[in-house]
Amino acid sequence: MKSMETSNHFLDLKEEKRKIRKEILSKRAAIPLEKRKLADIAMADRIIGHQWFYRAEILLGFANYDSEISTEEILVEAVSKGKKLFLPKIVGDKMFFYRIHSLEDLEIGYKGIREPKGDTEVFNYELYKENAILMLMPGVAFDIYGNRMGYGKGFYDRFLEDKEVLQTYSIGIGYKCQQVECLPVDEHDIKPYQVILV
Repeated sequence: MKSMETSNHFLDLKEEKRKIRKEILSKRAAIPLEKRKLADIAMADRIIGHQWFYRAEILLGFANYDSEISTEEILVEAVSKGKKLFLPKIVGDKMFFYRIHSLEDLEIGYKGIREPKGDTEVFNYELYKENAILMLMPGVAFDIYGNRMGYGKGFYDRFLEDKEVLQTYSIGIGYKCQQVECLPVDEHDIKPYQVILV
């Protein structure tokens, strides 16, 4: 009986998340171009001016995809400031971060997302965990308690589950329309330490 209740709860949670994803992605896609550009500039200012970015020797970022908030200026600034920049690449059901030296190093990969080619240094947590690190996280939705909802594959949750330093120095970023009152969460969901929405 207990496992059936658990199974029903899981299906309800999955359906609720699916509805929120659909609604928020629709809202995000509908942001007018001018408003989007202003928000992208505001986000770059917020992150580049953030003390964690300033002190970071290593940035784990992401290349924005579809209607996501732009990370271009942040990534370019990280390289120009001499930070080691790593971006995610999906290999099978796992996510790895590979070093890039320029946005030219990216190619179209998983689901049309720009990714590193995978022929450079791979981020090694054990090697770098003593360094000053900042991780930027994309997401579909965030709530007022700092919870994050991704695209449903759990890549970030699995990547972060055993990496305490990254969990501590992580910022979820997005547009204001991506905020909801309260997200359904389960035990495997890992939330960013901070959320910045513009």
